[in-house]
Order: sequence, then structure tokens, then C-alpha cells
Amino acid sequence: MAKKPEQQNHPLRSEDGTDFVTIYRDGRHRYWTNASQDKHPSVSSIVSYLGPPFGAGVGYAKKQLSQGVDPVEASARAREIGSELHQSIHEYITNRTIDEDNRLFIEWLKEFSNTTFLASEQFVYLDMKTPVPIDSGVRSWEFFPGFGGTLDAVSITDDEITLHDWKTLDDPGSYESILKREKLPFRISDAAQIGGYAHALYKMGSAYAPQRASITYIFRDGSGTKTVPLDITICMTLFFGCGALYMAEGSARGLANDAENI
Repeated sequence: MAKKPEQQNHPLRSEDGTDFVTIYRDGRHRYWTNASQDKHPSVSSIVSYLGPPFGAGVGYAKKQLSQGVDPVEASARAREIGSELHQSIHEYITNRTIDEDNRLFIEWLKEFSNTTFLASEQFVYLDMKTPVPIDSGVRSWEFFPGFGGTLDAVSITDDEITLHDWKTLDDPGSYESILKREKLPFRISDAAQIGGYAHALYKMGSAYAPQRASITYIFRDGSGTKTVPLDITICMTLFFGCGALYMAEGSARGLANDAENI
């Protein structure tokens, strides 16, 4: 039996604060609403074109392999650590529950204990219907149909909303590797993911439309955190680039299937 889709009410900007849209998510991380039954892919799947979605887990696996630990188990454990941290943060934001046994959460809490959060693990959804040029030589234009996703958190300070994303890394040395490789203080795929969420929040008229954004890297060795502020416009530009790649691959697959059927 198919798992029943999850659903959330996402608040929209309105004078009385009562408007909302109901967003659904299925087990394949596809999103839709009552108004639009089109099931769209997640932001994470779209930005995967900028690199492996579990790159951090791969790095952790390599480190564990050097210590004689099975790499498959190590990679799975890295993802598990990230999921556990996200759950601990979500429980804190929604219920003020403190997971004293999760040392990564405790490091996160040291930085964010005085932050006023508005939401955690919030669904977003957008029907874009925006033309994206595809240089296929056959189809000159395609429509990037839309996307959904689950943002990590939003907070408010001095009437300005900040969009947050939480990522785990091995240790401070892993962050230094990002600086050397990307020539930026963040992974480009991470910034693109923030850009997708921000664009959806703006266009859907969300009550959580942000003025700021940041990524917080939490180190799995328990040594602390590193929060990096982001330029939202740059993040959205990166996301649109991922969208073009996403649609280009779909167009190429369509052409290949057409050729097979000739």
C-alpha cells in the first residue's frame, strides 16, 4: 500500500494573517497543492546537477575508510548523523525540546539559543511556467514547470526574516577544503538550494519571504559551527542555472526516445 502523502499549511501574506496554501509531499519527495495537482521535483534533486547530493557523506566515508571502517556503513552513518541533527533542531524550534545526547545539536544551540524562529521543516511549492532557453537545435524553448521543497528554518530579527539551511561537515578542515575548491565561503550547490527556496517563498506570496539567508555548517567532530551569510540574488541565479540543466537533460531524454521510436 502506498504511503499517505504528508501535508502542511504554508502561511501566506495577508491583512488578517489567515491565508494559507496546503502543500503535499509524497515518498518520492514530489510536491503539489490542492490548486495544482502537478507533482513537481524537489529543490534538492534540481541542484544535484552541481555535484553529488551526498558529497559530505562521501568525505566522511573516506575518512572512516582510512581508519578501517567500512565505507558504505560510514557514508550511511554520515547521512544518519545529518538526519538526527535536523530532527533535534526541528524538535527544539517547534517544541523547545533540548536533545542533550546529541553533541552536534548542543553546538548548534550555542549559536542559536537566542534566535526567534518562525518555522522549521516548512514545505514550499511553485508552478514557475517560466521559459528557459534550451539549445537543443530542435526545441528552442521549454518550460521549467516548477518545484517544491522543505526548507530547514526561518527566523526573524528586527522585522527582517532570515532563511536558514543546516549542513554537516566532518570538521573545520573540511570547511577549509570548500574554501580552496570553490573559491567561495560555501558550496555552490548549497547556495543554489537556498536560492530555490527563496524564489518559491517570494513568488508564492509566503509570510516567510526572506530579506536575508545563511548556511550553517555543523562539524561532525563536535568542534563547533560556521555560519555563512549569503546574497539571495546570487543564490537564485545559481538555482535558475540548475533549472536550465535539469530541463536540458529532460529535453535530451525526450529527443533520444523520439529517435528510438523512428
